[in-house]
Amino acid sequence: MNYKQLIFIVSLGSILAGCGGGDDNNVTNNTAYLFVIPAVGSQRVYVETIIDDQSNTINQSYTATVTATTTTGFTQSKIYSSPSSFVGGALFPTPSHTDTLNNSGLTLSSSYNYDYSPPCARWASCVALVASVSYTLTDSPYAGGAIFPLSVGQTWNTSYTQTCADNNTNASCSIVGQSTPVAYTDKGSVVDVERVTVPAGTFNALKLQSTINFTNAAGTNITQNVTEWRDTNTGHVVKAISANTYSGTMPTTGYVVQRTVSLQSMN
Repeated sequence: MNYKQLIFIVSLGSILAGCGGGDDNNVTNNTAYLFVIPAVGSQRVYVETIIDDQSNTINQSYTATVTATTTTGFTQSKIYSSPSSFVGGALFPTPSHTDTLNNSGLTLSSSYNYDYSPPCARWASCVALVASVSYTLTDSPYAGGAIFPLSVGQTWNTSYTQTCADNNTNASCSIVGQSTPVAYTDKGSVVDVERVTVPAGTFNALKLQSTINFTNAAGTNITQNVTEWRDTNTGHVVKAISANTYSGTMPTTGYVVQRTVSLQSMN
């Protein structure tokens, strides 16, 4: 599995729902919920629980801090509690990064700048530092999912492309295995409004279900079945569960089969 696809699966900047090109929205009731752009300096802390292909459980957290806002979106830094995680006996980096999002909270781009060590193959010794890398991933037109305002019964069927651009001359995109664009499809619906309890409290939330498909550079076909709950007052995610299946060229290192993210605190 190439490193960027692991970022998508493990550190889901950006797993959060969005809306891509060619969407087909069908509203079946009259209650529309809006997305609220968060204030500069506001923070949300999420707890992340991963189950890997060997039924191991990995726990960590990350803090999303809003650093700038406009009328059309915002920028946030995403800082992880641990720089790496063992998945299936393999050490994978989970680097902190900066995301630019639109006014539905959907990722437009993510910028990384860190010292890179590649994932270790299962049961192999970890490889030492390869290089300092700096690159930006861009989702065009933006990451897939549903766009606000949202109503129960609304559906989407979207597609988008993710590309990598080096921020310097050290071939960062090639180093992390993202030298070619990756095409995604995302189909889903808003199925209900229900109460959900997470460490940050109890929320009335829109329940969204979707299926995401893509093929990484190694030829691995990845399907993610995602359920997420978004606060009806703000549109922000309070909980998300992703179950992943693989086909084609199977990963040679450990991989994620389930990921749960829940809101720990906010201010």
